[in-house]
Amino acid sequence: MKRNPKKIIFSLVSIFLIGLTIYFGYNRYQEVASEYQAAIEAASKIGILSQSLVNYADKLWHSNSQTAFENNKERIKKLIEVLEVRHLSLFKGKPDFSLTARYAEDIKTIYYLTPYNAVVQVQEFLYHANRLTEISYQNKSALAPHVVFMRSAVKRKLVLSLSQIIRLYKIKLEQRINAIILFLIASLILLMVSEFLAAIYLFASSSEEMMVKFPQQEFDNSVAPILNELIMTQDDKQTNSIPFEFSTLKISDA
Repeated sequence: MKRNPKKIIFSLVSIFLIGLTIYFGYNRYQEVASEYQAAIEAASKIGILSQSLVNYADKLWHSNSQTAFENNKERIKKLIEVLEVRHLSLFKGKPDFSLTARYAEDIKTIYYLTPYNAVVQVQEFLYHANRLTEISYQNKSALAPHVVFMRSAVKRKLVLSLSQIIRLYKIKLEQRINAIILFLIASLILLMVSEFLAAIYLFASSSEEMMVKFPQQEFDNSVAPILNELIMTQDDKQTNSIPFEFSTLKISDA
């Protein structure tokens, strides 16, 4: 039985389009999840680092020796470096440090959002934290205003703003994922309907071709020998009946 090349091509194209749609949706989901999860993690990390900085700022302020003062200052410097990196990643909208960030503008917009002013508050917090590293042990009384500001920021505005920013990132992530799921469902339904209509057209045209070929070839080839055989049997019967008639005539005549 011959295989219809149109059906084979149709099946391959259908499989390719379905696979391409699923692959596109999966890649888009990976991008969304990666960037927004990185933004959530960065904002959460900023909150944790700011609390750690306040703890070490208190220790720095109450250090009883030059050695303890310098050790606490070094720890503060390291924490500041990490916090600045996290802050810069959200500031640029690239929390996962990727070269091509599709949702960088959305991440930046949320971080810059006016009611919360997270970007401004983090910058102010970093300013006071950096001032701690410039003060010597002999002048440690100058630490007081900076430590007080940092402590107040962590207990009030900064942590609250970061919590709201994290909540907005989660909401945006959920919206993006739902949009991808709806797009996939709509694309697959549209693709299946299109393939169904194409299959009807393809198989209908194939059946019409078979109906046209069948009477001309298969019907003729199958019926012609039967008709010939019937004609030959009738001829044989006629030839066999003629001598019988002659023989009956002779007997009656006698």
